[in-house]
Amino acid sequence: GGELAQVIREHHETDDGFGFPEALSASELAPLGRTLALAEYVVERMTGNEISEGLSASAMRAELLDPNEERFAPELCAAAADLVRGLRVA
Repeated sequence: GGELAQVIREHHETDDGFGFPEALSASELAPLGRTLALAEYVVERMTGNEISEGLSASAMRAELLDPNEERFAPELCAAAADLVRGLRVA
């Protein structure tokens, strides 16, 4: 019910407060909302779209491990970087 609705509502929010629809900061986001937002971002970046090609696993890892990355929590980025190692997205 309520927790699932919150997670779905937050899946485009980012830790830096520049997400949408409410521009919430990390302290205002549910842990699952933060995780889903990062997962969706990784899938979007790796699969690409009509504007840009998807990233390789190594390029995605580099982006996730960039010390200047502020949209997502470093511990989540590190876990996601481990998960995409060697992953190939068609």
